[in-house]
Amino acid sequence: MRQEMRINPRLYQSMELLYMPLLELQKHLETELE
Repeated sequence: MRQEMRINPRLYQSMELLYMPLLELQKHLETELE
């Protein structure tokens, strides 16, 4: 059994919350640069 596969759901959720704005920001920057 691989322990590292079981990520804490709360940690995962917070990571997702951090990651989504980064993706949005990246999209925004790409459109600004065009």
